[in-house]
Amino acid sequence: MPDMMPNILSTRIPAFLQKRRFNPNSNFDTSAMIYSGARFRVNMTLIMEEDTFIGTNAVILVPKLTMKKGSQINAGAIIAGKDEVVLEENVVISYSCVLLTATDSPEGKFMNDASPEKDRIIKRGPILLRRNCFIGSLSLIMPNVTIGENTVVGAQSYVAKSLEADLVRIPSQITRQDNRKT
Repeated sequence: MPDMMPNILSTRIPAFLQKRRFNPNSNFDTSAMIYSGARFRVNMTLIMEEDTFIGTNAVILVPKLTMKKGSQINAGAIIAGKDEVVLEENVVISYSCVLLTATDSPEGKFMNDASPEKDRIIKRGPILLRRNCFIGSLSLIMPNVTIGENTVVGAQSYVAKSLEADLVRIPSQITRQDNRKT
């Protein structure tokens, strides 16, 4: 039976990739893994602590991504924008999620990259995912959002405002861990 595990680029990022792809301030624990097909912004700062991984075909286009111990970004996730993203310990970003640290606002005259900056309003801000939170598949996290510790964001959620700790967010409703609706 053929090995079904995806190819791993490296358990330690080779020096030639670090020079070409990552900022000198980047740091990779020896247990960190980047699976084949993952793509990165050139000269970004990437910090991967112990037991972290970035899945197949993930796209990371932010200036700085910090992944604390045990965090993972699954296959097909997109993290893009102009500000930092921090994943604290044991955070899971599930398959095909999108995290945006910058995006056009409908408040502007235009909402496309070809329009002059003066005619656009760009919302931007960092994203912070606190310890043990889980972001379900196909969810969209907008700029300047913090997701609290132990919070679960259900699949296909749209999150434009920060969420407290210990919540379960299912699209269209928010429930506390003790099952009280908010």
